[in-house]
Amino acid sequence: MFVSEPMRKGHVRKFRKGFNTTHGTKITACSRLKTMVENDKMKIHSKPLIGELKNFIATGSSFQAKSGTHDDLIASTLLAIRMMAVLKDWDPRVYNTFNQAEHDDNYEPPMPIFISSNI
Repeated sequence: MFVSEPMRKGHVRKFRKGFNTTHGTKITACSRLKTMVENDKMKIHSKPLIGELKNFIATGSSFQAKSGTHDDLIASTLLAIRMMAVLKDWDPRVYNTFNQAEHDDNYEPPMPIFISSNI
C-alpha cells in the first residue's frame, strides 16, 4: 500500500500522493528525530548515519549537512519518521511507540549550546 500524507483542510490545489517536504515538515521531523534518539526510543546502529548526523548542522532556521558532506541517510530517516506519524493512526503498535517517544515524563532537555565568534 502506498503511504501518503493526508490532505489538509482547505487544500484547493490538486492533491499529490506521497510526501511533500516543506520547511515546517522538515523542522518537525528533525525535532522528532532528536527527541527519539535522546529518549532512547530510536537506537542508531548505522555508522554511516551516525557520521552524517555529526555533520548535520543548523543553518538559519533549518538544518543541512556541512559543506562538502552528505545528508541523504538523514533525509531518508526523516521521511521514515514522517511515515510513522501517518501510520500511527492505523497501527496501535506504531502509535504507542511514537507517542511514548514524544511524551516521555522523564525527559530532561539538553544543555543549551552557545556559539560565539569572539575568540
